[in-house]
Amino acid sequence: MKKVNFKKWSFFSFQGCLVLFILLGSVKLEAQTIRYVRTSARGTGDGSSWANASGNLQAMINASAIGDTVWVGAGTYKPTQDLFGNSLPLDPRSLTFYIKDGVNLYGGFAGTETNLSQRNITINKTTLSGEIGNLDYYDNCFHVVVASAPSSGGIGVTIDGFTIKSGFCDGNGAVMVNGNSISYNSGAGVYIVNGTNKLSNNNVSSNESKFGGSTGIRIVNGTNTLTGNTVSGNGARLGSGGGIGLFNGTNMLINNTISNNSAYPGFGAGILASHCTNTFINNVVSGNNVQDGSGAGIRTSQCTNILIDNEFSYNNADYGAGFDSDGCINTLIGNTFFNNFSAFLGGAGMYLVGSTSTVVNNVLYDNTANKGAGIYTEGGNSTVINNTFWRNKANSGSGGIYTSGGINTLTNNIFWENTKGGSAYT
Repeated sequence: MKKVNFKKWSFFSFQGCLVLFILLGSVKLEAQTIRYVRTSARGTGDGSSWANASGNLQAMINASAIGDTVWVGAGTYKPTQDLFGNSLPLDPRSLTFYIKDGVNLYGGFAGTETNLSQRNITINKTTLSGEIGNLDYYDNCFHVVVASAPSSGGIGVTIDGFTIKSGFCDGNGAVMVNGNSISYNSGAGVYIVNGTNKLSNNNVSSNESKFGGSTGIRIVNGTNTLTGNTVSGNGARLGSGGGIGLFNGTNMLINNTISNNSAYPGFGAGILASHCTNTFINNVVSGNNVQDGSGAGIRTSQCTNILIDNEFSYNNADYGAGFDSDGCINTLIGNTFFNNFSAFLGGAGMYLVGSTSTVVNNVLYDNTANKGAGIYTEGGNSTVINNTFWRNKANSGSGGIYTSGGINTLTNNIFWENTKGGSAYT
């Protein structure tokens, strides 16, 4: 039997432990720093603890390194610098909260917590506001929050537990930040470019845009996860995307409420998505309104979309009031569409044009349109299986589903009490 050289083994074991110790020490040295912010400074004001909380949110963001976290106590905060660090810019409306790449922001603290799980974001409302002037929109900040990561090597940000309100983007032109164009007529609430970003537990409301859009939240590129947010009461005047605009990225939206947003005239009052890959799960998309356009709930163009267990209700548009797809690849499973209204054309529930769509186990009821109150398809390739169409009403054409051209396969669907022109028309 071969003898084991215990001296040699002990030496290598010692070396291994030494290397492990050094590595662990390095990790400790690079551990995240938490900085603390309240509406007014406490103690030394250096942000090292709640007792020494800073009263300057932007200063704590600026002081943070990649991976650092800023905890923000309850209250209302307004921007103090522009995108380039100027506290007295030529136009005060260019003031914004600029989140450095790799920094994580959390709101909803009372000011005593030692763990994120101790937050109560409902009671400890933490507001980032663009209301820097008089009590009207016209002198508000163009953007309340901006994050712009480099296209190569960008990390992204976390924004969690805030009310973000009162941005008004109606400006001309754009500025370059980290190689990205930030336009002054889009993204009044939150404007994000590149990186891997997480937006959770936020209330993005009462933001307005003019001549642009993507008003509440604008996200360009990157990999983005939006969870548990409420995006409500945002408006795009003479533009599209009142609530959320998604462009050229990969996006997952889970358990969000997208409600009472508007676009006039335009598209996508709730969500506007273009040239991106999207997964929508268990969201409520309700009460959004488009004038002279389509896609009051969600409007997608040249996207790949998966929609599972979402609710579309009480959305209003000229056509495609609930879900509007133009040139997309869609999978819709287990969604519910009810009380959506398309004033002139069709598809109060779904409007599928030039798209390849698989529609399975959805329920569409009490929707109203000129044609195809439940589903309207034009061109493309639609496979419609095991869906329920109940009490949908069309002024002409079919109440349940209306298909015009394309390749359409309808299998094992239930049509019940749909009115005007029958349940299905092909």
